[in-house]
Amino acid sequence: MLAYLRLYNRMSAQEIVSALGIGRNRLSARNLFLGILIFLAIFAISLSTGIIGAITGTQISTNTSLILASEPLWFYIFTFTITPLCEEALFRGLMVPRLGIIISAIIFGLGHASYDSTFAIDVIVAIVFGLIAGWAFKKTKSLYPSMLAHGLVNLLAVVAFVF
Repeated sequence: MLAYLRLYNRMSAQEIVSALGIGRNRLSARNLFLGILIFLAIFAISLSTGIIGAITGTQISTNTSLILASEPLWFYIFTFTITPLCEEALFRGLMVPRLGIIISAIIFGLGHASYDSTFAIDVIVAIVFGLIAGWAFKKTKSLYPSMLAHGLVNLLAVVAFVF
């Protein structure tokens, strides 16, 4: 994605940093707090899903166990560090300005589809995340909130899987 911006749009590194809102001037307590709020919203949705499953006696599975099963340690670290940065740069930084929040959220959700997911839970939660993260990117003109939230969501998934 960065290569696309650099080569095809002929943007300088400084213009890319500005377009993605990842410069020092966008690293604020407000943006970090918003990232934590987004994480808490997604956590509440996931927790609600688990509670509904427990109440109804329905086994609700997600793609976490499928993706993380028997992976090496570096993959776990990659999951909550590099992956959120890359996905947020692509889906929010590149797609939101060109396709809009809704289309980019749907594509993001479909990218998280899994055959083992119950009632497409992964897709629905990812679309909701994409909508919230897209809104945050438009509002703040920064990827910091969505990158932080995405990293925390993935970290929680890794911790829950490992322990």
